[in-house]
Amino acid sequence: VFIGGAVGTSIAYYPTLDYMINTMLGYDRHTTTWGDTETSWEPIAVDSMLTFYWIVGIAITSIMFAVRNQFIRGLVGRFRGSYSPINGHSGSSTKIAKRQVISSDYQRDLASSIPPPSMDAYNMFDPAELPPRLGEFANMVYSACEDLGNFFGFQDSSVRNQAEHLLILLSNNRRYMTMVPTPHSPIHALHAKVFSNYVKWCKAMSVKPNFAKMNTMCVSGPPAVVSRVVDLVLFFCIWGESANIRHMPECLWYLYHSMMESYVKNEGYMQTRSLYAGHFLDFVVTPIYEVLTECKKAKGDHENRKNYDDLNEFFWTSKCFSYRYSTATDDADAILEAGLAGGALPEESILPPVTVGLLAAPKTFLEKRSWLKGIMALNRLVEWHIVTFYVLSVLAFSRHLVWGWVYSLQVFSGVF
Repeated sequence: VFIGGAVGTSIAYYPTLDYMINTMLGYDRHTTTWGDTETSWEPIAVDSMLTFYWIVGIAITSIMFAVRNQFIRGLVGRFRGSYSPINGHSGSSTKIAKRQVISSDYQRDLASSIPPPSMDAYNMFDPAELPPRLGEFANMVYSACEDLGNFFGFQDSSVRNQAEHLLILLSNNRRYMTMVPTPHSPIHALHAKVFSNYVKWCKAMSVKPNFAKMNTMCVSGPPAVVSRVVDLVLFFCIWGESANIRHMPECLWYLYHSMMESYVKNEGYMQTRSLYAGHFLDFVVTPIYEVLTECKKAKGDHENRKNYDDLNEFFWTSKCFSYRYSTATDDADAILEAGLAGGALPEESILPPVTVGLLAAPKTFLEKRSWLKGIMALNRLVEWHIVTFYVLSVLAFSRHLVWGWVYSLQVFSGVF
């Protein structure tokens, strides 16, 4: 505050700066010459007017600091929002609502009065008012989303997000295709790009790719186009709810392959199948994620503990097709895989879930700690030092032993 008052007063009235410097020195630096001794210096006279200016500057600076702090507090409070913590907790109200058990009637009524968040809050576009470029494919995409979401039990919000995601991707592909005209539609182009690795995986596994085959009675669009939309919707819905399983790309392809096979088998057999929203997350994603967590938390060093690479290697073997993707024993997929049309489901006729195969899969990505790891990690640097030493040795010997240039080049060529 004192320094701020001094600076502000000096800017407003320049003689105040000179007076403050003389006051700090203890003498008038304008009347005293350089060669004078300390005993000849005369103390400076006190200027009451300049001192008053300094005090006024300090007072104004203090008021400005007080106003600024109050303004900042009000601004921070405005951004934080006006809320009162429940029971003295300083955390977020959302976290309190999730983690704290509401005991009193007042708090229970308060929690029940909070409206649930709207589903539209996390989407960029309203399905009823889509832009023209997105609305071009909206009928096919939303129809496939509704069918697959009910069939496999995807979460409603996730399906809606992936529908918007797919529409934006198709719109972007449409824009790029206007630059380079091609005979295919954006759906064909995006389908080929997304499933290129899946086709390679199927070729390596010696299996035929599973793609949807819509019948000619399809009303949402041409069967060939609608079939590709169904493929894209199913993959993006799987990807949207896979969490950490996304680090295992072959596992995603296995899930898509098995689920599309189940969908094609069920066509015309269980058209009214409708699983609850979250069935896929509970019986497909969560069991695989629990296996991942169990392997990651296992005791031991890396050489005795399976990680993402080891579990993903399981889906590079044909053994993965000996398991079903879901852990639900009463699932219709298990009934079809057992070759039954209905009735009681014998336990021995059901394929074991894929989690059993993951737990029994051996570790394939071997990791062994060694003192040579440092050299192996810096192999290029070590090779550069060896090559440099060889070249410098050839130059030194050629000058010391007076080699001819032909022989020097012959020896120097050994570096290659």
